[in-house]
Amino acid sequence: MREKIRRRYLILELREGENHEALLREAGVDHSGSGLKLIPLSPRLVLLRCGHLQVGELKGKLGPLELEGKLKVVGVSGTIKGAKRMVERKMGSLKGP
Repeated sequence: MREKIRRRYLILELREGENHEALLREAGVDHSGSGLKLIPLSPRLVLLRCGHLQVGELKGKLGPLELEGKLKVVGVSGTIKGAKRMVERKMGSLKGP
């Protein structure tokens, strides 16, 4: 029996002027055919949709970029709505200035 893939959303905050596509390529994350999807929320905030089994692997690949200060993993959520709530709670409004 196939196990159901439960979706998770990694909330990524990018440094000013960083391109999310280039950062993921630099980290070795190929989102084209692996079931990953990028969902932009704002110029600096991106959701990365993945399966529940991929979360640890992705956080490991994004770790070096986080240490360099290029991005920050704000959190992980099970729904887009929950991810938006988490961002608003931790960082303020998504609507901007």
